[in-house]
Amino acid sequence: MRIQLGMTILLLAGVAAPHSLHAAKAPYLNAADFPSIQAAIDALGKQGGTVLIPPGRYDSTTVPAFVPPLRLPPHTPVRVVGAGREATNLESHNPNQDLCLIQADFQSVEQLTLTGAAIFGLKGRGNGVVVASARGDKTVISHAAIRDVVIRRAPRLGLEIRGQRSPSDSLAILCNYEEVSIEAAGGGAVAIGPTCTTQFFRGCTFIDFEGSGVRVQGMGHQFLNCDFEQGTGGPLSQEFVLLDGCKGVDFRNCWFEDQRAGTAPAYFVRVRARASHINVDECLFSRFASNRVLGILVEPGARSVTITNPLFGARDTDAQRFDPRDQITVRGAKTDEDAVGVTLVGGIVGTARLYYPVTVTDSLRAGERRQTGIQRVNQPTTK
Repeated sequence: MRIQLGMTILLLAGVAAPHSLHAAKAPYLNAADFPSIQAAIDALGKQGGTVLIPPGRYDSTTVPAFVPPLRLPPHTPVRVVGAGREATNLESHNPNQDLCLIQADFQSVEQLTLTGAAIFGLKGRGNGVVVASARGDKTVISHAAIRDVVIRRAPRLGLEIRGQRSPSDSLAILCNYEEVSIEAAGGGAVAIGPTCTTQFFRGCTFIDFEGSGVRVQGMGHQFLNCDFEQGTGGPLSQEFVLLDGCKGVDFRNCWFEDQRAGTAPAYFVRVRARASHINVDECLFSRFASNRVLGILVEPGARSVTITNPLFGARDTDAQRFDPRDQITVRGAKTDEDAVGVTLVGGIVGTARLYYPVTVTDSLRAGERRQTGIQRVNQPTTK
């Protein structure tokens, strides 16, 4: 009896095991089998899974239809995967709708293009992709990802990473953005909210944006091998990067390029509002149509700003000789509390004629005094 009972238990376990494994496996659904891409996502159910979108252009008139916003559901791991950037293109005709909402852990959008309805001179409220928990939901989003995606012509922000309340209620943490290209965003390429932490950007491109290119708040973010550009026809914009009261932010091996002529550009990087532990490491800043660099501006209240081996470049011709000001500019302070701390390690300025050492200049307003907290390490001599 004991042996028979044991055999019975083993037999039942053997029958049940394949069924359990099959039930736990997340499904793969083809969006072409549904009337809309959203319907395919909704059909995944609470267990989540992957929706595959075949090559093609999709909008509200196609089958499957793309009717923005594309909502990835709360509390469910979902992947939306196209056939490749430019091969799968989801197009919106409504400038007041976001294109895609990522609302839970382990959700991702991959290998496709999202095209907004931004038209020159016409503004709307729609963003490209929004990473944020659903309204009224106090969960934290972690390990969300956007990979190999183009976000084009978003009327407002290309990518908004939104912390909706206090850090204990709702924020985004440990999210990854790899090979993401954000083009022609009407209100800036990226905005990271003040309650968000550890957002990682690798190999991303931000081009021809209005407003600030990337506005960074929160803490612990990294931009590695990223490209910030304004082309020859790029719009008038603000800073390429605005570090707005953030802490622990790294920019490493990034490229900043401005090809515009006839504009009054802002600085490439602006550090303000009690920002601290900022590292700008091995980055290149180049203006093709200007003889002034306007590289990095550090405002009062910034702490622990380290700039390592920057490479600045500007135009230098007989008609427009290089102007050495504004490679790094440090605003004056009114009180000791507002005094900044900047460490400059090495660096060089290159023009068509000569190489120059990096210079730091003051920009004083009424009631401000010059800064004394600039530390230079291994400053090169003029070649």
